[in-house]
Amino acid sequence: MPQGSDTSSQESKPWYATWFDTQFYKLLYAHRDGQEALQLVDWLERDLNITPPAHVLDLGCGRGRHSVALAQRGFTVTGLDLSSQSLKDARLKAEQAQVSSSVTFLQGDMREALPTTFDGIFNLFTSFGYFVDPMDDRRVLDAVVQMMATDGWFLMDTLNPTWVVANLQESEEQSIPGYNVHIKRSLHVDRVVKEMHFEKHTTRTAVEGEDGVLEDLPEEYHAREEVRLHPQSWFEKHFGEVGLSIEVMAGHYDGQPFDSQMSSRMIFFCRKR
Repeated sequence: MPQGSDTSSQESKPWYATWFDTQFYKLLYAHRDGQEALQLVDWLERDLNITPPAHVLDLGCGRGRHSVALAQRGFTVTGLDLSSQSLKDARLKAEQAQVSSSVTFLQGDMREALPTTFDGIFNLFTSFGYFVDPMDDRRVLDAVVQMMATDGWFLMDTLNPTWVVANLQESEEQSIPGYNVHIKRSLHVDRVVKEMHFEKHTTRTAVEGEDGVLEDLPEEYHAREEVRLHPQSWFEKHFGEVGLSIEVMAGHYDGQPFDSQMSSRMIFFCRKR
């Protein structure tokens, strides 16, 4: 039986409470950078007149790639995430980029509002739709509105369900440092599920990651991601109910207009009413 996610302690927790703290998450997504955030900032500055200095919240900041990119562009940034390991990595990334004075990382649950208001709030790269109860997603929006300044804005970036269903890649093989990864994707009612099975290379005795040799990793590991595919109509309904008005909807990080069939992303730019 594969080790790791099959332990009883992990089974008792939702996938998002454990996966982002693992070395396997870091290895699988080590190639990601902050380019999407830079493209978004270019679009905000060019077309929507959103410019630094502004105090912004990176909601579900993960390992800080977007927070750091935003700080480098002149924003004062607070990053909020549930994962302690991701926040540790984010603080190191900010230090290496010499923007530690401009970015603060906090651990917390995005369903609970911070006692601070922000000029703008980002929720990027599908950091939404993880919870079992869909009303928890609504609670996130309630918290967002509580944290927005009077004339504040909210930018949400998530998957376009129509595109996902039409373009679902059901199986994939990847090779990462020390491991082969077998990936299977499937649709379950209103969710897309990604199952990942890691098998260590037989020729390797240690796994070397971005921060050196990673010791004591198992021969095999299984992980799972699940994201609820809320349609455009869900966001329109719930944004309206919490007091958000959609000003612009884009389908790409550079601000290209949303196309319901061709766009892989749904990017909403909202203002507080």
